[in-house]
Amino acid sequence: MKNKYLVVINPGSGHGKGPAIAERLVQMADFDESGSDVIITKYKDHAVEIVNTCDLNKYVALIVLGGDGTIHEVINGMLKRKDQTKIPIGAIPAGTGNSLLHDFDCTDADESIRRIFDGATRKVDVLKIRYDEHCLYSVNMVGCGLPAVVNHYAGKLRILKSQRYNAGAIWAIVRHKSMCMEVDVPGLDDIIVSDFVLGSNTVHVGTGLKAAPAALTDDGLLDLFILKPGGRASTARIFSELLRGTHLANPRVVCMQVSEFSVASKEEAQLNIDGENYRFSRLNVSVLPEEIDFLL
Repeated sequence: MKNKYLVVINPGSGHGKGPAIAERLVQMADFDESGSDVIITKYKDHAVEIVNTCDLNKYVALIVLGGDGTIHEVINGMLKRKDQTKIPIGAIPAGTGNSLLHDFDCTDADESIRRIFDGATRKVDVLKIRYDEHCLYSVNMVGCGLPAVVNHYAGKLRILKSQRYNAGAIWAIVRHKSMCMEVDVPGLDDIIVSDFVLGSNTVHVGTGLKAAPAALTDDGLLDLFILKPGGRASTARIFSELLRGTHLANPRVVCMQVSEFSVASKEEAQLNIDGENYRFSRLNVSVLPEEIDFLL
């Protein structure tokens, strides 16, 4: 019976928590007997390369120890394989946000390890994100305009740990230049103009913020959150409401559940996919229903 695991560890995730959690993982699982393979990532996108090129047929499942960014790399490595091989993924939280695991109330490392070896799987939707000539996949969120600018500034404030997103939001609101992106949703007659677009597959984004309280990870839909144009003071209040989870009642907020949307920007704009920043001019996001099995 196949019982080998492929374990991918990001040693720098969660301000260096990875190695200590990895030691507990090894203690809780008899990897010596199973012959499982443990690989430590050495650079950005290393996990993409590992999962994209290794022989996944040797393993019963893939265990990833890291944050949302490491899960993002593993998903992209798997879904871009030429042979289309997929195996279940078990995620152990060692990041700052751990947004996907927040949705499953599994942010404790020991609890996540126990669930992985229990073997129960859940189907999870994946967002397919095509921007300009590129394509990436996400299980968490995609944001463009102000959400991506917030993430950009938060990345410069890692010393603040969990408060870096709050500080990044203030910095972004003060310095952000209006982009007036055009959002097109199939079935809607009108194009929506906005500087803030967030499509979420999960309830939580960032450091546990409930951006999309009604989101489900297996309904074939994403929750699209668009902010109508307004002043900086009003935008700052909405970010404050986001912290409390009361933002959907604000009249500037448009929220809907959709299977696809597109965004066009006259100027190159910032794009945030699972906490990683890119740049784009044209963007299309669609849902791949129940595309990945997670051990959760």
